[in-house]
Amino acid sequence: MASTAQSVPSKLANFPDELRALRRWVTWKYETRDGKPTKVLYDPIAHKRARSTDPSTWADYTSAVSAAPTHGYAGIGCVIDGPYAAVDLDKCRDAVTGTVEPWASEAIAELSSYTELSPSGRGFHIWIKGTIPPGGHRRGRVEMYDSARYFTCTGDHVAGTPLTVETRDLTALHARMLANTLEVPPTAAAKVIPFERQYKPSRDDLIGGHWQGYYETQSHADFALCGLLAEDLAGDAEKIDTAFRASGLFRDKWNERRGTTTYGAQTIENAVKIWRRKGAICVVEEEADAHAPTIPIYPAEVLDGDYLGELTRVLTDGTAIPPQFVRENAKCVLGAVIDGHAGFPGHEDLHTRFYCVNVSLYPRTGKGESWKRTGDYSNGLLSGLLTHSGVKAIDGGRFGSGEFMAKTLADLEQDRTPSHVLARFDEMCEPFEKAKATGSTLESKLLQLYERNTISSGSFKNGEHEVTNTHLSLSGDFTRDKFQQTFEGRGSGSSGFLARCTLAFADKVLHAGDWAPLDSIAATKLVNAIETCADTVTSHDRRVPYESDEARAMRWEFFEYLRKSDPRYTPELEAHFKRDLLFRALFSKDSQIDELRVRKSIAWTLHQLELRNELWPEDAGGPVERMEQKIVKVLTAKGTLSLSRLIDFCHVKRPGSGGYETFNRSLKALTATRQIVSAGKTQRGAPVYALGDQ
Repeated sequence: MASTAQSVPSKLANFPDELRALRRWVTWKYETRDGKPTKVLYDPIAHKRARSTDPSTWADYTSAVSAAPTHGYAGIGCVIDGPYAAVDLDKCRDAVTGTVEPWASEAIAELSSYTELSPSGRGFHIWIKGTIPPGGHRRGRVEMYDSARYFTCTGDHVAGTPLTVETRDLTALHARMLANTLEVPPTAAAKVIPFERQYKPSRDDLIGGHWQGYYETQSHADFALCGLLAEDLAGDAEKIDTAFRASGLFRDKWNERRGTTTYGAQTIENAVKIWRRKGAICVVEEEADAHAPTIPIYPAEVLDGDYLGELTRVLTDGTAIPPQFVRENAKCVLGAVIDGHAGFPGHEDLHTRFYCVNVSLYPRTGKGESWKRTGDYSNGLLSGLLTHSGVKAIDGGRFGSGEFMAKTLADLEQDRTPSHVLARFDEMCEPFEKAKATGSTLESKLLQLYERNTISSGSFKNGEHEVTNTHLSLSGDFTRDKFQQTFEGRGSGSSGFLARCTLAFADKVLHAGDWAPLDSIAATKLVNAIETCADTVTSHDRRVPYESDEARAMRWEFFEYLRKSDPRYTPELEAHFKRDLLFRALFSKDSQIDELRVRKSIAWTLHQLELRNELWPEDAGGPVERMEQKIVKVLTAKGTLSLSRLIDFCHVKRPGSGGYETFNRSLKALTATRQIVSAGKTQRGAPVYALGDQ
């Protein structure tokens, strides 16, 4: 008799002993989030929120089973981690009649491991020993995980499947999932949907070789994939060919001769032509320079999926303006507008002040034009939003010193508090070089404003000034040479000014043909949508977008990867990731954080990491950064230390440490950002330091 599954102890006895023996158990109950019922995890012992990434919130099986009925939980769940994996087949069973869709029955039979009904009775959970291949965890109604997730457990065992957890290779099933062929019944696999249908397969579909039902012929699919690869790989024919040969669309026809060329080469050539005709940015091919820096290619997929991406396309398609400059500048404008009114799930007080640095190898690569089309106070499409929101746009070139900046901002606070300010630096190197030459505090004052909204300053020339509530965002431009000259050896990296900046980089570019005229109708429509979103955000004290469980799990998995891969940049990159994801959610139609947007923010953040590794000034990984890390490490281990003891433990006198100059520069950067703070003085009046509260 078919029924809805429930987590009752009698049925849970069916659950495999080896899984019940694990200390990976949680409880859950339904809670409403943004009007939607959501399964929320709880610690069975502490009865506080649990996380699938935090073992301290898990318990043993007995505690979970005991807590479920006595504390009002809807059921229990088991966290997935090695050597186990789990597969979810969703909405493939009629909960009333018990009828199972053929594709799901085939998957269950193929894996032949412990299988049970989901709580709704409309799906199945399959537990195995194995790992999930790279490429993705979810397509359609199928999900696969081997870490950082949990599955609800019912014990409603599916007859005919083993009562044990078997070792299985998921490669074939995973490949069919990515190709979207897993859910297709064998009799329908070759059914061709009319070519005129209004949707096309995803990049993953095509790479997986799945084209039936989308295109009339495979040749159409070949051309479509080459077009996508042209965008990804900046029109590099050799790289496109290599990527295509690794895809599921590759076949013998690819190498067939077509006169003096081949079918594959001809397809690539035509796809690249179309890509360039659409206004693609084509990297100028020059003789390779053995000493030239390797600059990561901007991932094109991060542009789309929200109103900012659509506006970026409108402003850059058919031009030689790098889209990365436009998108980052637009985020800078919006960050200035909504700061103090938006928050991130679990980090509600996250600020959106935005420091954007655009870097190019050569002058005149579209940096200035990108600002003119976005935030320029007289011509930019978003200038009306700045005026409407009361954001004051000023010329950052006037900030020749931290003291004069404090005076300027304090004067603006007299007119409006809190004061929202957007500073634009056309040639950002000039005020920084001037500050460097005069020994001013410009960089440290900018750091303080980014972290705390307040600065105080005094000088004989500018007098005493205090800024108490200014929300400052800034956008500035550099050539790569000037970028290096400005920041080299200043401790601006790991914990300094640059760590607070997002970077955008574009190489020398060439556009095929005349620039296309701006589509003013489309641009106006998108600006109106963005302004509506901004008004919605600023009408709240803290607007926090809804985040799905799947998106949250993916985000935490990425944070863990980031911490392991490069801890030097992790703290600030996590914050940049959150802001990027926040903008994607708040400035979209549904205002939600989902898996797709998380993937885009992950790609954007990984690009930021690559840019830091390539563009960072010499003190990245050098004596200043190493000293900063050493100071933090010593204070973490020793607690509060006097200045002399801190110097001893950091081995400042040791050859190769950089000496007192490096130590003082590092100490200044860390105190400016409050990573370390003053903890008083010794009896003799010497300063004492401790870790900050960040």
